[in-house]
Amino acid sequence: KSHLGTNTGSSATPLAHPRTMTPVLLPAALLVVATTNLQPAVATLLLRRGQVTEDPGEEDPVKEIHKKWDKMDDFVEIMFTIACKWKHGNDVNGLAASKLKSGKLKSGKVTAFKAKTQARNVQHLKAACGNIVASGKKKCRQGCADRWGVAMVKRNDCDKKCVKVYDHFESECHTKADNLEKVYAMKLDRSAARKQCHEGNCPNIPTTWMMTKDEDMTSEVEKQCKSQCDEKGIKAQCERAWVAQVDFVLPSITSACFAKSKVKDCYEEKKAPAKEAETKCSNDGKKECATQHKTCNTKGKTDATFKDAKAMCDSRKKMCEEQVTKHCLADYQTALDDAEATCEKADSKDLSACKEKTLKEEREKQNEECEKLQGPKCKKKCEGDCNVSAMSKCLKNLESENDEAEMFCKDFWNLLHGSSELDPVTGDPIVLLTSKQHQ
Repeated sequence: KSHLGTNTGSSATPLAHPRTMTPVLLPAALLVVATTNLQPAVATLLLRRGQVTEDPGEEDPVKEIHKKWDKMDDFVEIMFTIACKWKHGNDVNGLAASKLKSGKLKSGKVTAFKAKTQARNVQHLKAACGNIVASGKKKCRQGCADRWGVAMVKRNDCDKKCVKVYDHFESECHTKADNLEKVYAMKLDRSAARKQCHEGNCPNIPTTWMMTKDEDMTSEVEKQCKSQCDEKGIKAQCERAWVAQVDFVLPSITSACFAKSKVKDCYEEKKAPAKEAETKCSNDGKKECATQHKTCNTKGKTDATFKDAKAMCDSRKKMCEEQVTKHCLADYQTALDDAEATCEKADSKDLSACKEKTLKEEREKQNEECEKLQGPKCKKKCEGDCNVSAMSKCLKNLESENDEAEMFCKDFWNLLHGSSELDPVTGDPIVLLTSKQHQ
């Protein structure tokens, strides 16, 4: 900082010794020494601005260093793109698969979980845009002050470049975040289309869904169908079919056992007085409604007043009778439920034994019929339910030469890379390069 520029005009130079390297190249030179086999004397050539080799027959060491750093730049771009693709692809799918496997996520909620994760990633990227600008712009402007000092024209020019570069970056960064949202939407659409290909053409053998070659899929179908259609496999299929329909069979079995047990006689004994009570309730209630109707007509003198007065009394009578019917039927149903519960409790052991015995007999009967029916046609049906050719064709129609995530990641790398370019002489940000790169 002791070597201050002496002019404030356009001829001012950065606050560095004329023979030292720019801030951009200094760390690069040090890293070259540390990571390559170049001799220190060669590396020092990078410290001499404008130095060229004295022997025309020798390759320019500076060009050689540029070549090595270009390769390093390509390497960093590849690694960034790979990491970016994983972040916005495999990481999302892997997190969903992990939660699904652990039971923290239900199968029907996978797509919604992916969408939620992707939306969170978009928000994180937008927040990162602001953080990069807040940190980078401050450092850039401070760098202008440190390099140019009292050379105010150059310093102001550098400062304006910092503002312009980071304003442009912020705008482009938010555009990239919007693009990422579109990339995620395309990925979800493609995932839904792949799911339709799988479930629409081979719903019974999901192990084929992870395969890409037709011969592997066909081999897997043969293997799974052979396993599903042996004696053990058919028994398992029939047992699953019974479990699926047992809830529909149980009510009829319960009714049959109820009819055979003492519960029925007990229930009928209690049902009769409950019915009598319901009839009495209804008759008494309707009689009361008729009395109220008569009183309404008498006191209202409906025969001597306007005709709507009588209609109002008739309406009130109808409403009264409806309420009586509803009330009496509710009491009757409650009495029946109580009677059934009381009778079943008194004969619960016999009723339960009857249900268990009848249910077991029905299960054995249906499983036996199922095994006889499924046995001969199982393998043919199994293979027919998984159309490998149609599934493969469907999946191939979804293939594309372009990977949306890779295109996004490369585009974002170009933004980051272009926005960080500095003039190797002055150390100022290069505005034109940044603007042209993203037009």
